Amino acid sequence: MSPAVISITIVAYFIILFTISYIAGRKADNEGFFVGNRKSAWYIVAFAMIGSTISGVTFVSVPGMVQTSSFSYLQMVLRFIVGQIIIAFVLVPLFYRMNLVSIYEYLENRFGCSSYKTGAWFNGYQISYELLITNALFTFLGLCLLIKRQDKETSHTTHTTKQEIK
Repeated sequence: MSPAVISITIVAYFIILFTISYIAGRKADNEGFFVGNRKSAWYIVAFAMIGSTISGVTFVSVPGMVQTSSFSYLQMVLRFIVGQIIIAFVLVPLFYRMNLVSIYEYLENRFGCSSYKTGAWFNGYQISYELLITNALFTFLGLCLLIKRQDKETSHTTHTTKQEIK
């Protein structure tokens, strides 16, 4: 496939995407975006939530990941499924009844402002921790590559020096 065909396909995709967004979003507001103006039944929202987390990549990548990880990844996937079912049939109906949008609103209404802030802090702490671990991993990999490159240069210099002596 030529670069021109690929470029035209990408441009056409974005034009169609923005056109649909413009037409669908003319009368939209924040309430409609976050909670669908509360016009959908809770079970429709629950199935849409589950469907939005599953993509075509999931069906391609998960079996390979399960095989390479000796089925330990499968346990995590099964826990995700159980968690999604609990969220769909316990939390979504509860959120609809209480007119809530997030778990943090539930924490604040049920247990008070300190619980809301603690839940938000744990979420922020988890994200910060994941970023710290990722940063440390990339720093370690960079240092390993740098050391390997220096070792190659040192061995090349040593080898060249030995040849010059002979």
